[in-house]
Amino acid sequence: MPKVIPNVFTYEQMQQKWLQDIEEGEEPYTRRSDLQSGRYALDKWLIRVDDENKTLAVIGWKEHSSHTVCGGGLTTERGKQIKGNMKALMAARKSQIPQDKMMVTALVHRSGNNARWLNFGRGQKYRFPNDEGFEEYANQLPPAVKEDWLNAYPETFGVKPVNPTSAPEEVEKAYYDMDLYVITKNERYVRDLGKTGYNIIDTDTSKKLNTVGLSKSQAKHMLKLLKEGKSVWEYTKPRHSRWKSQLRKSLPNILKVMPPSEYRNYSVPEKDGSHVPHPPKAFDYGTVRAIVRGHYLLGVHGSHGTSNRNTDEIEKWVNCVKDKSQGKYWFYRKADENNYQIVLVDIYTIMGSRIAGTTKDFNRNMPSFASLESGETELITKLIVFTNFFAKMTLSQLQREHTSRTRIDCFFNGVKPTHPKGEVIQQKRKGPREPKDIFSTKPRPTPRKENLNGSGSGGRGPRNRRNKQNRNSEADFQRRRRR
Repeated sequence: MPKVIPNVFTYEQMQQKWLQDIEEGEEPYTRRSDLQSGRYALDKWLIRVDDENKTLAVIGWKEHSSHTVCGGGLTTERGKQIKGNMKALMAARKSQIPQDKMMVTALVHRSGNNARWLNFGRGQKYRFPNDEGFEEYANQLPPAVKEDWLNAYPETFGVKPVNPTSAPEEVEKAYYDMDLYVITKNERYVRDLGKTGYNIIDTDTSKKLNTVGLSKSQAKHMLKLLKEGKSVWEYTKPRHSRWKSQLRKSLPNILKVMPPSEYRNYSVPEKDGSHVPHPPKAFDYGTVRAIVRGHYLLGVHGSHGTSNRNTDEIEKWVNCVKDKSQGKYWFYRKADENNYQIVLVDIYTIMGSRIAGTTKDFNRNMPSFASLESGETELITKLIVFTNFFAKMTLSQLQREHTSRTRIDCFFNGVKPTHPKGEVIQQKRKGPREPKDIFSTKPRPTPRKENLNGSGSGGRGPRNRRNKQNRNSEADFQRRRRR
């Protein structure tokens, strides 16, 4: 069972044990040279270990005559698999430090994301220079100490009493969040053990990425895929069985046509978050910019779709549509009459138009990639956004789901005569009634006896017909009256 070693280590002793216990490829524990001495030197350290006495996490502090400086919290790769490291270490540290001195820290996160880091500090009841109550706390320090820390850390200098008033549930939540924040340098995705298995947490948003609990091996595999920029669809697919069934039917129709290698990552967020694992790709053809959406790239990197991964087609698509005005279009991918693969594309030339699938508008003040590198002024005048590519789609589906799209004759002119029209269109439609043959010699069928006086189950006798005619006449009269 994990435990905090009761011994207090020096910085050098802690470093040595960290290096001895870490996994292959993990970096040793280091601090910047300016933190080795002076105001933020930490000379006392606690270590939490597992059943094998391997280091899970560490935390440090240093006692001064008027205050205690706290910091240095960090977890190993092994430690990321276990909850409560910082909760245990901070509780053990609190019992070690003097209870009559102020606590001082500077929350500067290793990955540079200080907004969440400072929010964590506030949850721990630290106060920072822009917070209400900061002066009340900071004025309990000697003026020289307060001035020194403010000059060194004007935004991240935090101070609090050892025992500030705090609701227990807030402290518990803050401790839990701490395990997500003290991560190794540049580590964005972390593994966290939940009630139903392991979860993968995006530390930029503090959100869980997987939809079902993972085993340890699945969590490792998902982290590996995220680091390599590959799809994690199998771990993020919707829970509902109905949606799973629909997705299994529709996703195999997506083509895997990849953008050319010279296309670069393009920072346009997608509403569905697909830009996180798979950024949109873009390339400039003069002042025309072509974009392949992250939504599409998320699909083509997955296990569904065709095996076609060529990268030479998209430029042909661009050449076909680049002279079109703003609008939504579709075209056949192949000239073969029996090939029904289609490409959907949106074109933007009007400033302020919302780009499909994003929260961004087309801005005519966007500089081209070439001008950014050369320092010249050249603005993008048109966006070509490839939104979807379907291996097969009936004309009725196209008409129903993409009614506003116009066909472009790129590789085939017109609609392919053999293109399936869909079940709805193929159904036989009723035509206009033919005129009655008044000269027919066929005898009229004799009405059933029970209908002669308007009775019977059918209710089609003369009396019912008269009543219906009277009701219709009355309705017509009332409509004319209202006019």
